[in-house]
Amino acid sequence: MKIILTLLLIIILFPSFALSGGGQIYGTIVFPGPPIEKNEVVIDCNGLKQNTYTDQVGYFRLFVPSTGTCTLTVNYKGVWTDPLTVILFDEPIRYNFSVRSNEQGGYILLRE
Repeated sequence: MKIILTLLLIIILFPSFALSGGGQIYGTIVFPGPPIEKNEVVIDCNGLKQNTYTDQVGYFRLFVPSTGTCTLTVNYKGVWTDPLTVILFDEPIRYNFSVRSNEQGGYILLRE
């Protein structure tokens, strides 16, 4: 009985999670200079934000309980990149990115 109540509670509180398989994004991020691990990666899908951190070679993986158009940002050396639009599907999708300096002294995220 507890399992049924828990499942019903999840469906009521998180309907998009219950009705959609969600999306998954993974890939690598190349940074200027030598690789630096633990750069925060944040994806925002319709106001729902998920985050993770890169590993020692720039690899990341995020599970998102929705699909569609989202924005991705990366924190590199304490500075957030400009948001980049990505599209998530029901199946996992690989995106590879690079971080580059911009004219304002910040960083931009480019799709490889």
